[in-house]
Amino acid sequence: MSVRLTLICRPEASVSLAGMAPAAVCPLTSDAALAFPLAESLWPRKSRLGDWFGWDRIDDQRDDRLIVSGDLSLFDDIGAGLANGSMLIDGAAGDRVGLGMSGGEIEVTGSVGDEAALAMSGGLLTIHGNAGRRLAAAFPGQRHGMTGGEVIVRGAAGDDVAPRMRRGLVAIGACGDFPGTNMRSGTLVVAGACGRFPGANMVRGTIILAGESAPELPATFLPGATTLPPFFPMLARRLAQLDGSGDWTDVFDGRWQVFHGDMLRAGRGEVFVRTRQARSASK
Repeated sequence: MSVRLTLICRPEASVSLAGMAPAAVCPLTSDAALAFPLAESLWPRKSRLGDWFGWDRIDDQRDDRLIVSGDLSLFDDIGAGLANGSMLIDGAAGDRVGLGMSGGEIEVTGSVGDEAALAMSGGLLTIHGNAGRRLAAAFPGQRHGMTGGEVIVRGAAGDDVAPRMRRGLVAIGACGDFPGTNMRSGTLVVAGACGRFPGANMVRGTIILAGESAPELPATFLPGATTLPPFFPMLARRLAQLDGSGDWTDVFDGRWQVFHGDMLRAGRGEVFVRTRQARSASK
């Protein structure tokens, strides 16, 4: 049976939910779950799960699913270190959702704060609302950002999406400036509007820009051929499978111009842009 946690008291400062994974909470009795200690945070005292949430079981033939309901925008580190099982966040969430997750699934029906999927290495994170800055970024001091897994944001993300990305797939509805900076590998898909200088300083990897407006590419990218990339249909099917909708199918229609770079790094990265919209910062 799944476990549902329902918010009963909203904190006045950020509270970390690191460690509150399905494997840790679902096997517990009601009393043990409500006494579950939470990590240190900005909250001025140590707290327990029962200080903020009510608890009940749902008879759905699953024993690895944790459902958390309410406005969790002041709760950080949800799903940190998740390796298996699934979490459904029925509402908004705070910073660092999916921090260091290596497996399992997290679905958020609302928007999330900054640094979702930070240092992610596996699993699936789906966000139906918007995401803040530094989505799928590197943990401070680490050489690489996201090294595996898949992230879908149906809304918009802020600046600095997928910096230093090493592996994996990130698909977002729109984004701010500098997506894919210092990218090493992996795939970044932006279905809508994109800010300035995508792929700046990238070495390898693939960025797909499908928005209607012209993206401002770095001047150090070289234009290549106009093409219909053969892997696009496979990527569209994979996103439709992950997202459970056909919304991604039209993203990959049409013909595309590829730009190679970043030549400042002798880069072999590829930025695919719809042929009607590509322009360089040097123009």
